[in-house]
Amino acid sequence: MTISRYIQRNGQRGFSLTETIVYIAILAIISTAFTVTSVTLLKTFAYVRASSDLAQTATFALERMTREIRFAYNVDTGGSVLLVHPGTLALDTLDTSGSPSTALFTLSGGQLMLIEGGGTPTPLTRNGVTITNLTFTHTLGTFTEAVRIDLTLEKPVREDTISETFRTFVVLDGS
Repeated sequence: MTISRYIQRNGQRGFSLTETIVYIAILAIISTAFTVTSVTLLKTFAYVRASSDLAQTATFALERMTREIRFAYNVDTGGSVLLVHPGTLALDTLDTSGSPSTALFTLSGGQLMLIEGGGTPTPLTRNGVTITNLTFTHTLGTFTEAVRIDLTLEKPVREDTISETFRTFVVLDGS
């Protein structure tokens, strides 16, 4: 017996109102669960991406500062702003030809800038990532000179903002 003959014999021509309401309710529950899951996944992805941007920016900036500090032969304490935000670090270095030069790390509009030899500022942070704390601490020992860097980065995510703090301690090899 086919379905059409069964429907004709029993006088049924479709779904009852109760069946339709149950099917709509089930569909609504499944749709809501799918939507909530999708929104949650998108938010999580945005936070993970922002956190990754912060980590990559911090890694790049701290590695560059570490390299410049290691190869410097002196911290210019007169040209540096130490122990406060926004800090500035002035280093006495040598250029590629061995002539005395300077490297200056400073903030401009929430972005970390490197100025080498008084030249054009080079940004060391990504767009969208803002530095909310940059503090340099100079330590002078009997035989060594070192710099501690405290760096807090911030990035907006949807209607929120995430923030992470990074720290490093670097000894000048030339000291």
